[in-house]
Amino acid sequence: MKAYKPLLKENETNSITIKNLKEYEKGYVSNDISFILSYIIDHYDENDDAENFKDDTYNPELKKYYRMIINEYNKAINIYINKYFSHMYVNKKDLITRFLETMSSIEKQSPQTYKDFFPIIIYVADKQDPHKMTIGLRIELDGKINIFEGNDEATDKTYLLINKLLGSKPVKIYGMHTLNLINKIKETKIIPKGLYVSPNKQYASGHWRIGQDREMFSGIIDIADVRQESDVDWITIEDTEIKNVMTGI
Repeated sequence: MKAYKPLLKENETNSITIKNLKEYEKGYVSNDISFILSYIIDHYDENDDAENFKDDTYNPELKKYYRMIINEYNKAINIYINKYFSHMYVNKKDLITRFLETMSSIEKQSPQTYKDFFPIIIYVADKQDPHKMTIGLRIELDGKINIFEGNDEATDKTYLLINKLLGSKPVKIYGMHTLNLINKIKETKIIPKGLYVSPNKQYASGHWRIGQDREMFSGIIDIADVRQESDVDWITIEDTEIKNVMTGI
């Protein structure tokens, strides 16, 4: 069996190699990227002899291009993903899919450097999570990281690891809960673990129903203390300090 040489160091486990692409080809591949996948594999072969290819589509210039662009993509993986997420599980199949989706549109916009692949979307989880319930992150060229897609089945450890990367930041939140609970929050200045809040006042107000003993409250918390299951659905990971509590808003 032919040994494929990794494009980068062996410990850079999220880098893409031609072996990865061949393994990926064995699974389900959508029609829009199946052609580009087989074309890359054909033109990446170490043997330059066009007679080894099944048709006359072999192009030495494309071979150079695919080698160059895979290495460029791996630069992006190196700079941002291997650097910040080496301690987490990364869904590499999704990385390869997104790489190929970008490559499948080369006729419209041909990537030339690693910068052309940004923003990069990756799905990550705590390595110890046996079910690998991932959260989607969006990485910008300047290194800024935001949650792209939450997951209510992701573990608290996964969210804590991600929040550590995102950093601390005071944010205003709103919640619609019972008067007894709100009075306790006002008294203790603590939001209990597992309480739903939202950065969107209008969305939070939608949790009120006729006949329910509920009231709106707001306050300032650290964004690192919540699970961002969506842009508007947040839940406290642990007992969370809250400042500037206001009610009747």
